[in-house]
Amino acid sequence: FRFPVKNADLLKKWIAAIGEDKDFQPSTANRICHLYFEISDFFDIPGIRRNILKYDKFPT
Repeated sequence: FRFPVKNADLLKKWIAAIGEDKDFQPSTANRICHLYFEISDFFDIPGIRRNILKYDKFPT
């Protein structure tokens, strides 16, 4: 999943959750694995095989 670089508040939560330095500035090329999220963090859409992350969720 791409870091939410356009949402400063959510980005801070993501950076803190993964243990990066607070000065870490991810680019649009940086990604994080789905294993950092809970099952409940994703929409459950029948027939869709890929994970779609809910807007306000951050890694745990």
